Amino acid sequence: MGSGFTSSQIIEEVTEIKGNTKLKRISDIRKLYIKFLKSFTDLSNKEIANLHEIGSSTV
Repeated sequence: MGSGFTSSQIIEEVTEIKGNTKLKRISDIRKLYIKFLKSFTDLSNKEIANLHEIGSSTV
């Protein structure tokens, strides 16, 4: 399985997202969500996006 996130890594990622435009934030949040879920599985980004109906524009 993949490695887990530390709380400081999550805070850094979210802090970067806060400074972006609205559309960029939405895209970045989707990417972070996929990255987080990927740490628990061996599925590809695209498979995770399809399973969770996140959308292919983020992978």
